[in-house]
Amino acid sequence: MTNESSKPSLAVPAWLRGATVPVLSIVVALVIAGAILVLTGADPIRVYSALIEGAFLRPDALFDTLIKMAPYLLLGMAVSLSFMGGLFNVGAEGQFFVGALASTYIGYSLKGLPIFIHLPLALTAGFAAGALWAAIAGLLKAYRGAHEVITTIMLNYIAYSLSDWLINGPMRGAGTAPQSPPILASAKLPHLFGIDNPIHLGLPLALGLVLIFGWLIRRSPIGLRIRMVGANQNAARYAGIDIKRTMILTMMLSGGLAGLAGSTEILGSFGAMPSVFTTGYGFDGIAIALLGQGTPLGVFLSSLLFAAFNSGSGYMQLSSNVQATIIDVIKALILIFVGAPAIIGGLLPKSFSEPAAEAVLPKPSAMHGRNNTALVRVLVSVALGYVAIVMFCALAYLAYTIGSGILSAAGKGVTGGNANWMRDVINLNWSSILGSTFNSATPIVLAALGGILSERSGVTNIALDGIMVTGAFTAFAVALVTKSAVMGLVFAAVGGMLIASLHAVLSIAYRTDQVISGTVINILAAGITGYLYRQLATMKIIDINASITTLPQIAIPILSNLPIVGVALFQQQPIVYGSLVLVFVLSILLARTAWGLRMRAVGEYPRAAATAGVNVNGVRYLNVILSGLLAGIGGAWFVVEAVGTFNPGIVGGKGFIGLTTMIFGNWSPVGAFLASLLFTVPGAIQSRLQLIGLDFIPYQFFTALPNLFTIIVLGGFALRNRPPAAIGKPYP
Repeated sequence: MTNESSKPSLAVPAWLRGATVPVLSIVVALVIAGAILVLTGADPIRVYSALIEGAFLRPDALFDTLIKMAPYLLLGMAVSLSFMGGLFNVGAEGQFFVGALASTYIGYSLKGLPIFIHLPLALTAGFAAGALWAAIAGLLKAYRGAHEVITTIMLNYIAYSLSDWLINGPMRGAGTAPQSPPILASAKLPHLFGIDNPIHLGLPLALGLVLIFGWLIRRSPIGLRIRMVGANQNAARYAGIDIKRTMILTMMLSGGLAGLAGSTEILGSFGAMPSVFTTGYGFDGIAIALLGQGTPLGVFLSSLLFAAFNSGSGYMQLSSNVQATIIDVIKALILIFVGAPAIIGGLLPKSFSEPAAEAVLPKPSAMHGRNNTALVRVLVSVALGYVAIVMFCALAYLAYTIGSGILSAAGKGVTGGNANWMRDVINLNWSSILGSTFNSATPIVLAALGGILSERSGVTNIALDGIMVTGAFTAFAVALVTKSAVMGLVFAAVGGMLIASLHAVLSIAYRTDQVISGTVINILAAGITGYLYRQLATMKIIDINASITTLPQIAIPILSNLPIVGVALFQQQPIVYGSLVLVFVLSILLARTAWGLRMRAVGEYPRAAATAGVNVNGVRYLNVILSGLLAGIGGAWFVVEAVGTFNPGIVGGKGFIGLTTMIFGNWSPVGAFLASLLFTVPGAIQSRLQLIGLDFIPYQFFTALPNLFTIIVLGGFALRNRPPAAIGKPYP
């Protein structure tokens, strides 16, 4: 009798098996997005036809699509390279920015050089800047154990601040619009078919580099070392490979390609770097790497698809009256199915069930540091942060005063500094600063507390930013319709739980890499809220120009009259009070209750917890959903307590900051709360300094300071932390 397993099966070529999941992912994503279009009153056939026409069929549309491929090719290969080395380079966006800045400076400042010298110098500067920027994360990963996801996210925000300061300050050119001086002709990428054709040398350069790096990673000794480290560090170490050097090299090569992508945009398409530079390319690079499965052909086809989305979305919006942000929804849906191939695999025969997409993913790992730490060390680090901020302000102003005096004495016409600056600083309204700090810290605290619930149960949650955006939009839409901020707050919590449930299902049921799942949800939330925000206004369901009545301040009798702390702590709005109470309630629940014990056991020793009768995945589902509730309320804070309205960028990355303060605070509610204050106090001080005329320090420095300090701390120079042992690891 023939056994069922011994029956011959039809062999499926590897290339076909590898292509099936990405292709079906695109098809299913388009079908689901089409259903969303129908529900919001649009015709999906008309929308998709307009997208294709805008990307390929209109005059010069194909040229526009091809030229948009250049940065996508480089960024897709950059992230693929980091995946191969077992690293997750979320910082391609920041590397893209610093590469553009470096090429811009070389492009306009070096005069009199021939093109065959000037252009290579500008391109090399972009590659080197991106490589060095990524090397920071590589060094911290290799020698201090700081997770590259967090450090690269922080470096992204520092790059944004650096770019904003330089283009509005030292690198600003003439004219009313803030941008750099124009790139000299000798540093521009030549157009291949005449000046009227947009295709420049950056496209063949990118294609060539993708092929070179594809060969490098697959065929060269360097590529072998990178792939071995990414596949199994213990085996690589046994083979004599220097793990640390390979990690750093991988990040530098990845960052260099991302920096070069920024160079091609500036030297080929822009001709000068504007203050508001292209954003989102780096995050699209992650999607291209996943969809392209790390192969040159896959990266090429994925880049073409994303370039078509980019170039065709504008015409689609004009001709079909559908917001271009529906494209972000499609991208996110594609990534969901690529990142969780079991969803698509259920539609396929078993012979197709081993997709190649998983091969390029870095192995799941925790947002980790090293060694355990006590709360007292968190307090010491926060105190050191405050001291550093005060010293930074004082020394900067002292340098400004001395420098101004010297220039004035030299007859340069620059007046001296304010002789009473120290008195002005001392006399700042510190009560107002403290109150503003506590208020602004509220959404960060709530995001951090949500992250603690999720990660103490073993599920990495970088989806906090997307959950907050969802909460903010839901609060605005519901509050407008119901005329009630309270109802907006309630539905924001529900919306946060719903989108967190998606993260739970992907991570727990489909065992998707949890960092990938969180990244996908952030993209999905930004896309769908941006789309609904405009589309619902078009359908006259909401008025985007309207605002709601925010929740009132509540003064606590007697306590609100205390000096300094009275106004700061006891004249606040309800969500602020709630976040303060939650910090202490969660601290007690985690340490003193059976619920907290089960959560900690699941996050540390899930098999032992299961042996004791604990439903491991049930605990994880519950805690991820509760994290969505808290982050959703954190997003609602922006609408129902802060500004009374919504815009797609209202959250401003506070979810990532909450994730960072959670790690900074060693997954402790009190530690995360103190770290959140550290992140918000620079902005409060800077606002007060501006009010009294002490705006000598650019605001971008205050914006970047907490991110910089976090990188230093998470690098282990002031604080070493230890995550839950089972974080990021599926069970069973």
